[in-house]
Amino acid sequence: MRIDSNTKLPYNKGMQGKFFIFLKILPGFIWIQTVICASENFILYNTYYQKKKKKITEELVLPADVYSRRNQKIFEKFENIFFIKSKTMLVLNPGATGDYITYGEKTIKDPFSLFSSAGGQYSFIWHNRNSDSREIIFICDDLPPELIVMVQPPPEKSDFLGPYNSIELTAYDNGSGVEKILCSNQSKSFAYNGPLPAAIFSGGAYLAVTAVDRLGNMQPSNIFFPVDMTAPKISISTENALPAGNIIYLKKEGTISISAVDAESGLENIFYSINSSAFNVCGALLSNIPDGLLHYYAADQAGNKTEIFSRAIKNVPELFFEIK
Repeated sequence: MRIDSNTKLPYNKGMQGKFFIFLKILPGFIWIQTVICASENFILYNTYYQKKKKKITEELVLPADVYSRRNQKIFEKFENIFFIKSKTMLVLNPGATGDYITYGEKTIKDPFSLFSSAGGQYSFIWHNRNSDSREIIFICDDLPPELIVMVQPPPEKSDFLGPYNSIELTAYDNGSGVEKILCSNQSKSFAYNGPLPAAIFSGGAYLAVTAVDRLGNMQPSNIFFPVDMTAPKISISTENALPAGNIIYLKKEGTISISAVDAESGLENIFYSINSSAFNVCGALLSNIPDGLLHYYAADQAGNKTEIFSRAIKNVPELFFEIK
């Protein structure tokens, strides 16, 4: 039995979700037709097998007389432009009496089929009995989307990303269009829906990213960035001074030295402030420091900062040290 758009099959609500298979032997081929009852309409699929050889195609495509329907193998991007994958069988059926299709120089009045090839573009003009016409274009799309990875804000001082950086993923597809971007790491899988914190790469973790278009074309990629989420280690030392808790007693020639180390992105600078003045870069030694409050902190190349520490400064005479 050959099923096409002119074949009338009985329908009732109990048939919804069921399918029928029809088999026909052709010279050199086996033609298997599957009819799926999705709603009150029947959707026709075709698959060809060549005798004693592998299946020619696994793509299942709607016939042209129900071309406005969509399934995973055909995507309507515009009103009359459809994207398909190569090795897809296009089944065209003018349908009602008086309707016909023109394809190049061919006039098609009976069911017609062809295999799409990579890079192919197929234009058909549908003519109905009322002399109206409509062009239908099928374009092959076998290319995955192009993935673009951006770091915001771009790192300027180091290759390491820090707490203020994020990862933005963008995909472009000139064919059927991007459907989604999928991500996964060692702990979870998720669909990308906005900037990702750089901390996702902590501990040497990588991110697997796959951009998928509307026909299922995809290209997996692994992304990795070195990250530094740890602030520098900072310390303070004195000479000709007497630290006592949070107070530093200084002799006239007393000095203070503040140092810091960062084993990952590297140290950027140490900053200090006296009596709430603006922070300045700290040199090797601080001397001639007036009485008051000393504030200081360190920052690394990835943007991590220590907390702001404070010490009270008191300049005292030599006798004070002798009494102590």
